[in-house]
Amino acid sequence: MEQELIDAIQELTNDISEVTRDYIFFRSEDYSVTGASDLCQGIADNAMKAKEIFKIYESIIKEK
Repeated sequence: MEQELIDAIQELTNDISEVTRDYIFFRSEDYSVTGASDLCQGIADNAMKAKEIFKIYESIIKEK
């Protein structure tokens, strides 16, 4: 279970890096509806992943 938590955190870290890169690119280009939509979706996806990570963490804490 702890390895699952570590893997999930590493995956989220990579995803956050990707969204951050997309945001920097988005800010340097003309604003576009598609870019804004994709960026918002990436942020929302990361928030859901963080919520799942917290559930894994809670499970580990309850076991101990």
